[in-house]
Amino acid sequence: KALKRALHSLPKDTNKSMMVVQHLAQNLNIISKTVRQHTRKQRSLSIELKKLVIQFYQRDDITYQLPGKRDYVTVTDDNGESMTLQKRILLYNIRETYQLFVDEYSNKNVDLS
Repeated sequence: KALKRALHSLPKDTNKSMMVVQHLAQNLNIISKTVRQHTRKQRSLSIELKKLVIQFYQRDDITYQLPGKRDYVTVTDDNGESMTLQKRILLYNIRETYQLFVDEYSNKNVDLS
């Protein structure tokens, strides 16, 4: 009777019901919790390249700084410290700005995205 109720209350989608049953079995220690987990690959930019891109976008020929007192944004850096930065507006669209960056720094490997 209990099995019939449990099967009836499972999701109709087979993939979802398999995930629910697998999670229940892991919680009850029937199967080990070290079932193949998908490991996410992170392809992050180097710190020097990040700083170079930020300096490029903060140049006055690429962006201009908004003049108002309220035109600022609060940003947290990698250390978790918050800092206030003046807002800047791009003079070109993203694709043109990327092309300017590639022309100037042709030895750096950076994609548009």
